[in-house]
Amino acid sequence: MLNRLIIQLCLLIVISGTIAEVLHSFGVNYIFGVIMGIAIQYGLYNAFVYALDSYTLLKAKKLENEKLKELSYQLTEVTCPCLQKTKELIPIRLNEPTQYKCNACSKRVSVFVQTETALVTEPIADTSIGGMDELIKSKINESAG
Repeated sequence: MLNRLIIQLCLLIVISGTIAEVLHSFGVNYIFGVIMGIAIQYGLYNAFVYALDSYTLLKAKKLENEKLKELSYQLTEVTCPCLQKTKELIPIRLNEPTQYKCNACSKRVSVFVQTETALVTEPIADTSIGGMDELIKSKINESAG
């Protein structure tokens, strides 16, 4: 950690000194050249960090969009209406029409999704092992008595 800091400070000093020497050869004050060198490096560093952050953010958004796209697919097994009645596992999307090409007959086939509803019911008795034994015993006692 300390070595990295020392290396970065040495690079800052060497690059700023080089920039100051070049500017000094054009008649600019040496101290002003060092300050300009530090400012240039700071600006380039911030531009690099901004570009890297932007690239990383775009990559993350792209991965998130691909993930959402993959999550929108659901697989289902369908049977082709041709004479061979081949079954295939295809991805379907519920928000757009789905078509696939049959591997047996090489024709395009449309898939229509039909929904069905059912009421949610509550269990009549506790289905755990102890509850089931008690239910059976009570039914035997009822029929015997």
